[in-house]
Amino acid sequence: MHLHSLSLDTWRLRWLTEPGAAAVFEHDALIALTSGAQRYGLNAGMRCATVRSLAPECLLYPRDPHAEQNAYAQAAHVALAYSPSVYQHANATLLIDVTYSLRLFGGIRLIVQGLRQQLKRLKLQVQSSVAPTATGAWLLAQAARHSPQPLVQRSPQYSAQRLTQQAAQHSAQYSVQYSPRYACGQATLERLLDRLSCAMLPSAQPHRVWLNAIGCETLGGLRALPRSGLQRRVGTELLTELEQAYAQTVWRKAPYVAPEQFTERLDLLDRLEHTAALASFSERLALSLCTWLVAKQYALRSATLELHHERGRHACPPTALELAFGEPVWLLGQLMPLLRERLSRQSLAGPVVALTLRSQALAPQLASSATLFPDPLHAPADYRRLLDLLSARLGAEQILQPAPLADHRPEIANHWVPLDASTAVATSKASHTGQSHTKKTPSALAASATVRPAVSVVNTPAASVTVTQATRTTVSSTPAPLTERPFWLLPEPLELNVRDDRPIYHGPLQLLRGPERIESGWWDHLRIARDYFVAQDQHAARYWIYRERDTERARWFLHGVFG
Repeated sequence: MHLHSLSLDTWRLRWLTEPGAAAVFEHDALIALTSGAQRYGLNAGMRCATVRSLAPECLLYPRDPHAEQNAYAQAAHVALAYSPSVYQHANATLLIDVTYSLRLFGGIRLIVQGLRQQLKRLKLQVQSSVAPTATGAWLLAQAARHSPQPLVQRSPQYSAQRLTQQAAQHSAQYSVQYSPRYACGQATLERLLDRLSCAMLPSAQPHRVWLNAIGCETLGGLRALPRSGLQRRVGTELLTELEQAYAQTVWRKAPYVAPEQFTERLDLLDRLEHTAALASFSERLALSLCTWLVAKQYALRSATLELHHERGRHACPPTALELAFGEPVWLLGQLMPLLRERLSRQSLAGPVVALTLRSQALAPQLASSATLFPDPLHAPADYRRLLDLLSARLGAEQILQPAPLADHRPEIANHWVPLDASTAVATSKASHTGQSHTKKTPSALAASATVRPAVSVVNTPAASVTVTQATRTTVSSTPAPLTERPFWLLPEPLELNVRDDRPIYHGPLQLLRGPERIESGWWDHLRIARDYFVAQDQHAARYWIYRERDTERARWFLHGVFG
């Protein structure tokens, strides 16, 4: 896989939309340019001053070797998903040994197609080739830029302008469009290599003058020369490279190893002040992170996204976004929803000029088997990802989980804590402070207790209930028989009017079941003495009401609503 436009691709990562004409220069000379710049008549090797005079609209960018190295590493991470034997070779080329991966991925064409598609998502242009030998595959990948133009005899009347136009079209064809070269057999490999120029071999560069003088221009012609005489003329290095291209030999280069932690920075061309624009660039960093996770067979539990602001007199420290996942993730579709929600809720301290994404906590990646029918075991993982998304959208303090307390009083037994808090820790804290958290999520929970004569108290999640003191708040480990409890518990009991000794709430209430007597709390000055009833109104809505005991005037209160 030859990354033929790596210097230009690194700048494509920083563009929201590709400009009409752009080029990359090094030492005041063009080294890469877009197709739009070629339409202006620009070519590689032109001076920047010439470019500014010919095409003032063309944007010029300096070469960034550090960004090229990062992009080169990203391409290696993509290849590691198909084979552990990935080698970074000369001229930004990746050599991948897929001998033992053909059956797993369905053949060489599917592997090449998958590699090209994933590299395209990373905005990397690639020229692919296949050969039985590593050097042979490398030469075929480089062939597009070294293929000589065919020599055709023309009449003297053939205009020089026409020849110039055809040469420009031929150059644009090889600089823009690349076709993969496949040589799966030895005969095909020899046929394709024999046509290539000798200048493509690095060790042939010092001997180009002599080779041209004897008329040896192709690798096929070089192979036809007597080996002993050629060795005396050029030495053994050229013959060794030639042999490695045509015959399978031991590849002694060390394979690429991905780093143990992921850290990548993306410098932006503009100062961004809106989180919507940052989400697009963050997705490119997240794609690189997911590629690294697949290469390392890791899953992500937490990560940090740093938003770097301007430097100078008004400089401020980077804004850090902590991303914590209830379920380990390694796919872009699992990571981006939470990242977008965090960015949409983040207020920027100033314009953002760069982004840095770092991996924090990691976990082994669990392989999932493909089945005809959906796997019910995936439901808990999807549920935890939904909780992550809700926490990012609403705030972690708004997502509560039940932490029932073993107390006979319903407003104390109904205890809730934030999602990321431990139930045991929250219970221990409640035993000291006697306070319960506000509850806003309805659900039907039960905590066992024994009351007089013999009933059980059920926790019902409802709106908020605040109690100043509570004791004996250890969670019961032995459940008792459940008693019917309402789905919603009111924040505070609502006093009801009484008419003809019957409680009134949207009309007279009919008592269906009861009483259930609960007396508790004499030890902490929050004593209650109540008789609870299940009541129903004229519209068949059911309520949980109680009547006070041990008071001069018995009052009725509404405490809960059944679903």
